[in-house]
Amino acid sequence: MTAENAKTKGTSTGCNKRIHKNQPGRLGKARSNGSINGIEEQGRLIESDSTRRDTLGTNIEYGDTSAGKILQRLDQLEDTHYQYVHAHQDRLQARLDESKKLEEKFRTEAKELRSEILALAQTEETESEKS
Repeated sequence: MTAENAKTKGTSTGCNKRIHKNQPGRLGKARSNGSINGIEEQGRLIESDSTRRDTLGTNIEYGDTSAGKILQRLDQLEDTHYQYVHAHQDRLQARLDESKKLEEKFRTEAKELRSEILALAQTEETESEKS
């Protein structure tokens, strides 16, 4: 596909080679039932091979990528994320605890001030009654 404008003519606007969404190389290959490296465990990833078994017992190959490396990256991503989230939760909990302490201190001081004001008002009222 080409596009033309005032400055350029015949400029390509993208890749001319398209990969169909159902092309086998894109989705991986399925093999018949059998062992992977001599191990007959369904659903267990064998890192020395870039295949795994799905729940139906079919072996699935993942193109040119190493499933083991991808899982390692996923584990690292999860660990990093959970470390951040838990540290953030700890900070939030510390702030919440501090806020609760300050709220309790405020309530106590406000209650004391209210008592002092009421006592002062009562004292002034009794003095004005005596006069």
